[in-house]
Amino acid sequence: MSQKAWQHPQHAYPERISRLYNCLSATRRCCVIQILAASESDDEPMSVRSLARQITAAEQDIRIEAATGDPYRSVYMTLVDTHLPTLDRANIIEYDSDRQTVATGQDLDDAVQLLRVFDDNK
Repeated sequence: MSQKAWQHPQHAYPERISRLYNCLSATRRCCVIQILAASESDDEPMSVRSLARQITAAEQDIRIEAATGDPYRSVYMTLVDTHLPTLDRANIIEYDSDRQTVATGQDLDDAVQLLRVFDDNK
């Protein structure tokens, strides 16, 4: 095995783990991960609006139907501007900014497993 081939996985692994941990450092990003993981329609993308309403409802402790107004707009804007692009770059989700949809990414399961580890250690 060449020296270069040996070093690549060694350096890629810590970077990937670091990226996953960074994604889990924000509560709203954790909510996105949990909502997508619990979604019954893995093949269908979820609208950002639906995701924002679910997160708003959880944060405000209200029904999803009542998740409107300024709290909803705040969640929606931070998802679109910050959290969804961050999760997309980490391959946890696939964010389509043109269609305003979110689908599961190739590393979603790894992120869910890390969340479980964190929850178990609380």
